[in-house]
Amino acid sequence: MTDKKRIKADDRVDVSFIERERWLIEEKTIAGIFLSNVFAKAKLERGGRYHVKLTRHDIEELLGCIAGEANHTKDRALEGELDALFRRLEELMDGYDDGNWQ
Repeated sequence: MTDKKRIKADDRVDVSFIERERWLIEEKTIAGIFLSNVFAKAKLERGGRYHVKLTRHDIEELLGCIAGEANHTKDRALEGELDALFRRLEELMDGYDDGNWQ
């Protein structure tokens, strides 16, 4: 088990997304509404990834939106993509402790 990195509640952490993940969030979940400005400022970097800064709360909200869509879609392929994105972001979030999560 690895130690969690301690951060303040309002600290932002770097989160990267490939183009497909960005599209899934913006087009297939309601999270696209609150992340549209964040993604609009993100530039595609080497390696084909977008990097954005999000708080743990932002990531928690994003996870809820992704899970909600995955649980309600009838498209099995979309469900699988959303589930994989959820697991990746959940693992990232679990690496940080802002003192508000048990």
